[in-house]
Amino acid sequence: MDLTDYHAKYIAFDLTRRFPPDSAERLAGAVASAQVDLNPHQVDAALFAFASPLSKGALLADEVGLGKTIEAGLVLSQRWAERKRRILVITPSNLRKQWLQELTEKFFLPCRLLEAKSYNAAIRQGQFRPFEAPEIVLCSYQFAKTKAADVQATAWDLVVIDEAHRLRNVYKPSNVIANTLKLALAGRHKLLLTATPLQNSLLELFGLISFIDEHSFGDLKSFREQFANLTQAQVFATLKARLKPICHRTLRRQVTAYIPFTKRLPLVDEIVVDIVEEDQPRWLSFLNGQYHWLALPGPYVPVATPNGRPAGEFLSDGIVPSHGCDTKGPTVTLQSIARATCQIYKEHREDLLNMKMAPANVAGEEGTRRLMQLIRAWSSQKHAHIQFNILNRQSLLEAQKNPEKYRDLVVRVAGYCAYFTDLSPAQQAEIIARTEEQMG
Repeated sequence: MDLTDYHAKYIAFDLTRRFPPDSAERLAGAVASAQVDLNPHQVDAALFAFASPLSKGALLADEVGLGKTIEAGLVLSQRWAERKRRILVITPSNLRKQWLQELTEKFFLPCRLLEAKSYNAAIRQGQFRPFEAPEIVLCSYQFAKTKAADVQATAWDLVVIDEAHRLRNVYKPSNVIANTLKLALAGRHKLLLTATPLQNSLLELFGLISFIDEHSFGDLKSFREQFANLTQAQVFATLKARLKPICHRTLRRQVTAYIPFTKRLPLVDEIVVDIVEEDQPRWLSFLNGQYHWLALPGPYVPVATPNGRPAGEFLSDGIVPSHGCDTKGPTVTLQSIARATCQIYKEHREDLLNMKMAPANVAGEEGTRRLMQLIRAWSSQKHAHIQFNILNRQSLLEAQKNPEKYRDLVVRVAGYCAYFTDLSPAQQAEIIARTEEQMG
């Protein structure tokens, strides 16, 4: 199609015109071809990141499931459209490919995954500064820390850091990764993403904000003195005012008007409550008052059950779901058990809860954080007893096969610990059959 001079000039004007930082039109051209269904809070968050040209960065702290990756993608698309293309994304190693897929398939942004193998290959090819790539660079926390000198030497237009709560203890010298990255990224525009900006102490919020701009709150001593007592209205209001230009957070309850979250209907839990309340008196009488809630005497039940469990197999240990039925994760299990309760159960304290997890799930600082969150969830629901086996199935099978190599392997059976190799084959099989919970 032939364009007149008038239409050519109009299109050129539309492509090159500038908009205020807080204008939604600023994002329109950058994401016109993106394969995403945007929600209002995501656009608001992206515009917040651009709110002030003098800002040193922003903390986007929306609750889980509200699309912080999409918000970051909007910001990245805008920077790319502005030809500010020296961009680094730092993320946990297990999320690198997810980020690569999101940015390339949804926003059509060229990305490069930088790790030891690709870094060394670039060096061999004569590219002595692999971080200075024509694409958006994605790397892990550990790799960025290892190559801190290269990171510091690169003039980044924008640095996006996912799961930024890993940096919350940057004010502690013991957090080597956080302090190394803070030094390497000093003076660069940063966008931090986390659903949990505050977990244990207000100092964690200080750490995250100081990672972006160390002058926002001053030093650690002055922060402690100024915000030691948040029960005072004036102190709390001052903290909110200081956070407002740098931290943006949306809660799930704020977006229910346009995001239909899936409702979890505890239908089975209600059936359990009905059965327990109706049948408990008979069981208590039969067992002389010693009622084991949801766990019949002994580990085996001679008859089959409607869920497909054959006769003679394990029913349950304590109040956990039957083996293989707890498929939705540990927090859903806790919620299910909390709903399926009754007065007699509470009186007799028959609430032994066993959980088995692979060591990789609780490894390092991030694993410890996840386990702490799970224990807090358990405590908030007034459970009385939880215990963990930090073991994987393969190790237990190896111990069965070569018991002489695993004499010191200790497992939690019920209310006690025992050497795994000293247990009967049936007890070993029961522990191996327990669901290996995953924490994301």
